[in-house]
Amino acid sequence: MSTQTESTSNEVELSIVMPSLNEAETLETCIRKAALFLEKHNVRGEIVVGDNGSTDGSIEIAQRCGARVVHVLLCSRRWLARFEERLCAVHVESKRR
Repeated sequence: MSTQTESTSNEVELSIVMPSLNEAETLETCIRKAALFLEKHNVRGEIVVGDNGSTDGSIEIAQRCGARVVHVLLCSRRWLARFEERLCAVHVESKRR
């Protein structure tokens, strides 16, 4: 199955991005439905799976279904909390000026 519609132009009109972390049970169905949407509506598109380090075969499933897999940095909750604190501090400081 191809997840990109055929066209005389290689320009992508729509990217469907799916976040994934150990989604082996549902990923193939989601990719197939997205591909059917692109085909049904004659949209030149791509399906991109943003994987956060799956260990259940999700990456292989996405590749087998023709999706482009992008490996996404997995952030710890502690790192995200520190980032949010800094972002809030910057926001508060900018309001004071």
